[in-house]
Amino acid sequence: MLLRIPLKLITMDHSEFSTGVTQKDVARALGVTQATVSMALRNDPQIPEVRRKEIQEMAAKMGYRANASATALIRFRQGSKVLPVHASLAWLNFWPKPEELHKVPLFRANWEGAVAAAERLGYRIEEFVCGGEKGFAPQRLKSILEAQGIQGILLPPQRPPVPAHAFEFDWKHFAAIRIGHTVTHPAVHVVTHSQASDTLLACKMIREKGYKRIGHLTSETLDCYAFFEAGFLKSQLLSPPEDRIPLLVLENNPEPSRRVLKQIDDWMKQYRPDAILSTEGNIVSLLNAAGYRVPQDVAVAASSVRNSDADAGIFENPEEVGRAAVKTLISQLQRHEFGVPEFPQDILVHGMWEDGSTLPPKG
Repeated sequence: MLLRIPLKLITMDHSEFSTGVTQKDVARALGVTQATVSMALRNDPQIPEVRRKEIQEMAAKMGYRANASATALIRFRQGSKVLPVHASLAWLNFWPKPEELHKVPLFRANWEGAVAAAERLGYRIEEFVCGGEKGFAPQRLKSILEAQGIQGILLPPQRPPVPAHAFEFDWKHFAAIRIGHTVTHPAVHVVTHSQASDTLLACKMIREKGYKRIGHLTSETLDCYAFFEAGFLKSQLLSPPEDRIPLLVLENNPEPSRRVLKQIDDWMKQYRPDAILSTEGNIVSLLNAAGYRVPQDVAVAASSVRNSDADAGIFENPEEVGRAAVKTLISQLQRHEFGVPEFPQDILVHGMWEDGSTLPPKG
């Protein structure tokens, strides 16, 4: 949506758009210029990080709240004739080691899709670390978001999931979107991969390659949410009873320990799958360590080829998940829909099958 602003409005001062405390008040309290305050609240790198934090904390303490429309006017005044309403969106990273979130290819792609969509719509995404020892406490985060005029929040996948009591945040003045079902709180709308239907598609394609005994190998966290499992169990109903194989559920982030390899070997010998669909990114390495060759002994497909050492399976369109999350969040902001909705919605993005060497046609 484009904001067309008549020229006669461009004489107004930015402070007139703030509620109560203005940027001038913050500048006066710290003995700096209003321009310095404005740049610090936008996280402009020209202001040293220590100074930026000092100004942001003072603004929060004084109760300053920015206004996205005012930001748009300032940018208009700086040379644009037609400009989208411009503001920031928050990306809350709750991982104990925050950098690990971006090392997961699937989640990194969610981030990249979100950033690209936000930029096209006139927004930018700022990451706030809320996990680990140096993460923001709920009240401090709330104060900083209010000081910067950020009302939209993206909640990316969490490992491990964060329970409600671990981060008691006041959501009622913010619009928020969860990305993935591992974000259990708050109960806002969720945008995620269509895991159940993608699993059904994968099983269908595996059968079309000539495989009959399809096994499913997953881990505890993903099994807990059961969406991959639901698709797999539904697909098993399409197989003769003698070809149905129970799930193998391993510990989270399974490594080739003696215990894990024994679980795999016992399962393989008892049920003799000729193909495996797995959620685990190191499934080929695990099978090799257990003494099984891929695809000679068993074919393998991944629930997410972006996130796996198997190259056949489902491409989950992770960038589209990020884009959809941003579009949904911005539409909520435009409709002034804040807080936890009465009826949360699930928005599912479908993936597609990709052929690969780890699952060739049988025979």
